[in-house]
Amino acid sequence: MPHPDTGVSSDAETFRRLHTAYRIVMAYAAGYKISFSEAEFYEQNPEERLRKQFLDDPVWGEK
Repeated sequence: MPHPDTGVSSDAETFRRLHTAYRIVMAYAAGYKISFSEAEFYEQNPEERLRKQFLDDPVWGEK
């Protein structure tokens, strides 16, 4: 079955179903906050902030 955007097929039902699926996935994903900032990472993983803080410490660290 050709992709609806190629123009080869004029099947409106296929395009409608594709668009409906896209809307469902986008509505589901809209509820997730995605951030790549260091502050956001440490907010979501507080133990990593402690690991970074004490990693090089001679008593608590791995060295």
